[in-house]
Amino acid sequence: MAHNWGISVRLTQGFVQKNLMKMLMAAKGKVEESILAIMTLRSMKQAQYSEENKGHFGLAFEHYTHFTSPIRRYPDLVVHRTLKRILSGEKLNSKEKEEETKRMAEIAMMTSACEQRSVQAERDLIAVKRCRFMQKRIGEIFSGLVTGVHKFGFFVQLRDYDIDGLVGMDSVDFDMFQYNETTQKLIGKKTKTVISLGDIIDVKVVRADYGARQIDFEWVNHKHAADPEKSQQTKPDSQRFRQARVPQRSGKGPAGAVHPKKNNKKRRNRKNKRR
Repeated sequence: MAHNWGISVRLTQGFVQKNLMKMLMAAKGKVEESILAIMTLRSMKQAQYSEENKGHFGLAFEHYTHFTSPIRRYPDLVVHRTLKRILSGEKLNSKEKEEETKRMAEIAMMTSACEQRSVQAERDLIAVKRCRFMQKRIGEIFSGLVTGVHKFGFFVQLRDYDIDGLVGMDSVDFDMFQYNETTQKLIGKKTKTVISLGDIIDVKVVRADYGARQIDFEWVNHKHAADPEKSQQTKPDSQRFRQARVPQRSGKGPAGAVHPKKNNKKRRNRKNKRR
């Protein structure tokens, strides 16, 4: 995906973490920056506690343990207690080590499950707050960035707020779209309109259900995307109204001046027609 945007960074060479940072730095300041950051986070596995040393992927550390001071979580307390026992010179025999390893595995599994529930509860609360916020803005139009494309529709993140919603394909009635899983694009059969990651479009808020924790948008400028030439010719009624009343520039005189002879000829023609 980064290659399609002209960012040539090979993630298979050297440390993956450093190459990921190079890729994100190469996209800094561009529209693709937020898209690549979101996709990078989505591709990473959720962190879990373990009794085994598995290093740290994000920090590229071969040896790593979860440790904070002051203590914030129960895993921090477990590490503090273990370090205290080691520093005090406590020795364990083989049976005690086996029991301690088993206990640590149980603690790691329990604390990982607790943290996942905590993260999910936080996400649910944020989703409810976002829905309540957008309920007051039903019918309003915002500019947004396409952050996810699927067969059933595409997700749009508003540029004014850190809020995203779904544009379902059942709400797009001007064409039938086919989904290309390889390129993550939706392509219209008739108009050849393409919806892809990073596109900036205008959407209208049509639904915000905090019970379902879902926000639905409607694509409002799809006619322009389907027919670019027509979109350039077609202007809002208020703009056409103003332009109809702006006098054209004559051969002589300042800009916007009306030539008197031309006006006189038009008046004579009208009188002749009446007669």
